[in-house]
Amino acid sequence: MCRILYLNHNVKGRSTYHRCFSLAKELVLLGHEVTILTNSPTNRIRYHQYTEDKVKIVETPDLLWGSLRTGWDPLNVIRRCAYLKDKQYDLIHAFDTRPTVIIPALFYKKFKKNIPLVIDWSDWWGKGGAITLRPNKVLNALFSPIETFFEEYFRKFADYTTVASSLLQKRAIKLGIKVDKIVILPNGADIRNIFPSDKTKARKALNLPLDKNICIFPGFVLYDIQMVIDSFVYLHSRNPDSILILVGKFSKKVLRLYQAYVNTGDILIRENVPKKTLRLYLNSADVGLLPMADNLTNKARFPMKFGDYLATGIPVVTNKVGDVGNLVQKYKIGFLSQYSPKSIGDTILEIFRNPGKARKISTRGRLFAEKEFSWEFIARSVKSIYQSL
Repeated sequence: MCRILYLNHNVKGRSTYHRCFSLAKELVLLGHEVTILTNSPTNRIRYHQYTEDKVKIVETPDLLWGSLRTGWDPLNVIRRCAYLKDKQYDLIHAFDTRPTVIIPALFYKKFKKNIPLVIDWSDWWGKGGAITLRPNKVLNALFSPIETFFEEYFRKFADYTTVASSLLQKRAIKLGIKVDKIVILPNGADIRNIFPSDKTKARKALNLPLDKNICIFPGFVLYDIQMVIDSFVYLHSRNPDSILILVGKFSKKVLRLYQAYVNTGDILIRENVPKKTLRLYLNSADVGLLPMADNLTNKARFPMKFGDYLATGIPVVTNKVGDVGNLVQKYKIGFLSQYSPKSIGDTILEIFRNPGKARKISTRGRLFAEKEFSWEFIARSVKSIYQSL
């Protein structure tokens, strides 16, 4: 048994935390002991410790708020170092390199005489990446050098590097990391907990209409939400029996532009949805949407919802950007469109009009998830890395 420490900069339940937790659950089933340090959603003073699916979760207090509650609190750094000082682990896996992750990781590595350190890279945060998509342009320009420094400088301290995409692999190589010390780990499919189920039962449980065509878009990463809604507006003009379900937290500014569709029930917004209910919404849908603009952020990341769509066995509509588009094209496990409302809307119409073809492709996607894309499959690759260290 290996005692593994996962360090995460997100608030529990957001973004990269799901990558940590999904991997940790499978490693526990493979016989390891995993502890995740992640940010508390609300606590500013106290720790909160508990076990979930046999994974030990430690929510650390953080003094900051909003988008700053993502790994920048210096007191959180100190608290994590103090917490770890008397703990015993055999290996550290740091998920990204913001201060609350990388400083405690290096502190513990040195304090415990150089135990192995694996560093994960799952998003392009700094210069040219996600920071350019945030609304406050002046603040982002000032903060970009800091973000980029933390994103790049500490990679050299890893004994092994895991990345979410081939673009991040190339970026790591450019920073001098040896190619034989890098492995691509996409975000997998949770086939144990998400699976095809009866659509009619799911809709009845959620009080959704049985005679409508339902599109779904879940998530908190909303870089492409405008395209999702614009595509639905185009679709709805040609198929008035269609509904869009948005699961997550969505900008009121964006949704106000489409308030008429919300008022008529053609766009349904569901916030604070627990996992069990999210599975029902996925099972109620006819198609999962995943448009991705052609930018560094989307090329580098690997959306979790892609695995959810495959596991559910519903057809996914995306475009050829990043590793997701390449997988869909190579294995024919989804529908590719152009990044435009008309192209996406017409692709969805094709799915509605050809249910046999859609079912064949979505079944192929589920089988792909089971054989080559499950979190269990990915965890076994990670386990071999840990053993080699």
